[in-house]
Amino acid sequence: MGCFASMFFVFGLVDCFVLVIAVEPHSKIKGNVESLLELTPWNWKHLNTSIKVDSPITVDVALTSHYKLTGKHLNKFFKLQTQTDCASILKAIPNTKGRDGVYTIYPDMKTRKLVYCDMTTDGGGWTVILNRMEGSVDFYRSWQTYKEGFGKADGEYWLGNEDIHLLTSRTKNELRIDLQKFSGEKAYAKYSNFSIGSESEKYKIAIGGYSGNAGDSLSDNNGLKFSTKDQDNDAMVKSCAVVHQGAWWFGACSRNSVESVLMKSSWTWKHLNSSFKVDSPVTVDVSLTSHYRLTGKHLNKILRLKKQKDCASILKTIPNTKGRDGVYTIYPDMKTKKLVYCDMTTDGGGWTVILNRMDGSVDFYRSWQTYKEGFGKADGEYWLGNEDIHLLTSKTKNELRVDLQRFSGKKPYAKYSKFSVGSESEKYKLTVGGYSGNAGNSLSYHNGMKFSTKDQDNDTWDKSCAVEHQAGGWFFDCFNNNLNGLYHKSAVKTWNGVIWYHVTVSLKGARMMIRTSV
Repeated sequence: MGCFASMFFVFGLVDCFVLVIAVEPHSKIKGNVESLLELTPWNWKHLNTSIKVDSPITVDVALTSHYKLTGKHLNKFFKLQTQTDCASILKAIPNTKGRDGVYTIYPDMKTRKLVYCDMTTDGGGWTVILNRMEGSVDFYRSWQTYKEGFGKADGEYWLGNEDIHLLTSRTKNELRIDLQKFSGEKAYAKYSNFSIGSESEKYKIAIGGYSGNAGDSLSDNNGLKFSTKDQDNDAMVKSCAVVHQGAWWFGACSRNSVESVLMKSSWTWKHLNSSFKVDSPVTVDVSLTSHYRLTGKHLNKILRLKKQKDCASILKTIPNTKGRDGVYTIYPDMKTKKLVYCDMTTDGGGWTVILNRMDGSVDFYRSWQTYKEGFGKADGEYWLGNEDIHLLTSKTKNELRVDLQRFSGKKPYAKYSKFSVGSESEKYKLTVGGYSGNAGNSLSYHNGMKFSTKDQDNDTWDKSCAVEHQAGGWFFDCFNNNLNGLYHKSAVKTWNGVIWYHVTVSLKGARMMIRTSV
């Protein structure tokens, strides 16, 4: 005889057997498949049982549940196995809408990855690549760790640069950033275009099309490479990742340049009445926190600064930058940002530095492509880039100033009233003339010459001047100056060095800078 109910309870008498069973699904299946499939009711089948004993008995019954996925359920399971992201999961299995949580995706269609899917916000289907919530996870990590990802999908985590690249490199993607203040206030920023490059491209970010109410704090990072504490790809000599103890697509990591651009108003100090009566000397520590509020003409200055093509136009637009040498952002093609060093002091200021040599920390024996794009960092040794030099000099009349520094401390200079560089199809041909100064005219000799590098020989010599002197430049056969040559730590009489023909020995420092002619 058998009896069934919804709980498990068994007792026995001599000729009676009572069986009560409760069925619990397998925990792993319950936490995964059940949330996606519409389950059919259980059907319980039990064979006849006969027990005859002379004393009470207890019978333990264990039941293992088995799911057999058939029909539409099997199709759903198979579809779930091949989804690359949360959006494709939502599309393949519509009843996941509104069910935020941890899901399995296959970014490369082979390797599984656990991610948190936001299936609710703004239509759902969002794959979370970064989650910060309570500070339980350390984000000051290495390049390899950021490549692979870290943290857990149900808490704080970074998905991993390699997976983010895989998810964004083949299809058009949008990015949403949701922020929450400690006050509880929430804001968001949304970008209609988002992708990051491969590891060989240093996971370079491409982003644009802002909307939202949090403010656009990411568009300025467009085109920047990813940096970590052990791989510095930012535009500064110091490591922004180390300075800020994190990792990001850093540009410049110094204090925001607002203070260097605005004219500060005088301080007004108000202090309540104080009364002290003591029998010994006292010391009072007073701290003051400054606050900037951009309004009116100051706000207009910041907005105008966003689209200046060179240092001369920055100085013209914002006159109080005069005398404030440093790293500024320019837009040579009025679209793409470039960090440069602006000399706002010398000879009236407004000079855009295109070459800076100072300590030998940067290798100038580079390829054609590297000289085209530029290298080094704007607050140290660098070459601006032939393409940008062409853009800056091809549409307006420009002058060139060359400032030299000897190891003796002397600082001669050469100035040219005419300077321009042709396009890449013209091999960045040099046009220069109108010398003045006290350093000697060592550049007019190179007028009309094409640019040469170790992998592209455009000089007139039967050998390669670039290879012979381990540099890049407008070589003839070969040169009267070589400011891109090997750096020496002392004054050495050599042809393989940072030299200016009329100075005869290697230099401690050299700077080439251009300015739009008035």
